[in-house]
Amino acid sequence: MLPLAESLDHVGPIARRVVDIAIMFDAIAGFDPKDRTSLREPAQTTLSSIRRGVKGLRIGVDREYSLTGTDRGQAASIDEALKVLTGLGASIVEVRVPDLNDVADAWLVLCSAEAVVAHAANYPSRASEYGPYFREFLEFGASRTQAQVAEAKARRARFAREFAKLLKTVDAMACPAGGAPAYPVSKEILIGSMTTSNAYSAALDAANDPPLKSRRLFTRPMDLAGVPAICLPSGFSPEGLPYSIQFVGPHLSEPTLCRIAYAYENATTWNTRHPKV
Repeated sequence: MLPLAESLDHVGPIARRVVDIAIMFDAIAGFDPKDRTSLREPAQTTLSSIRRGVKGLRIGVDREYSLTGTDRGQAASIDEALKVLTGLGASIVEVRVPDLNDVADAWLVLCSAEAVVAHAANYPSRASEYGPYFREFLEFGASRTQAQVAEAKARRARFAREFAKLLKTVDAMACPAGGAPAYPVSKEILIGSMTTSNAYSAALDAANDPPLKSRRLFTRPMDLAGVPAICLPSGFSPEGLPYSIQFVGPHLSEPTLCRIAYAYENATTWNTRHPKV
């Protein structure tokens, strides 16, 4: 893996089935003396408990966070997923996500500043060879002051504590992994600068009826808090674009998250649909 931001990088497998995720995770989990960011805690076995089901598990949902300002079809798919999990024996618990004000901004400051460190061998000495988006991202990180980075670290610490407190009340939390289906492929997305690309996606979100939350609010908080999450399909839009559900858990809860995802996957057929390529 190429490093981006040391304190935010998280290696996670991608596969067509949850059981394959568990197999891969068991292979890569555990301490690695060549990786100073790896954990020294004994690695848990994920595959051995994956078929235990969800009966008795408490799954939290913040409906304001997950469903308000989300694409209608995406919101409906989350609602339906919660019904499926209830039918399998899980309990759905109302929770409240901590204040997300400035969380996405704190992530941006830390990620960009740490990316400058990771690319020190080539940036800024070979800045002209970078693509427009990432070059602007590095420029942003290089212009952050020590005070701004310290403030972002403090914001992360506060949010991580608050989020950990929430996750102690449930076995996992369910939410979308994004507020809407994928954007149309465009010149702005493919080769635009960070400013151009972000403005393009923000305009699409604002033009939606109703206007959509930034999809960053469903991914950056989890990364910033350093908690595990698993994402899998939960339906499709009328245009055939996938909706997704994300299960988030407390520190080292990967076995539980895989149990929940495996149970949901086997109770639905979304995972059987693949693009014709």
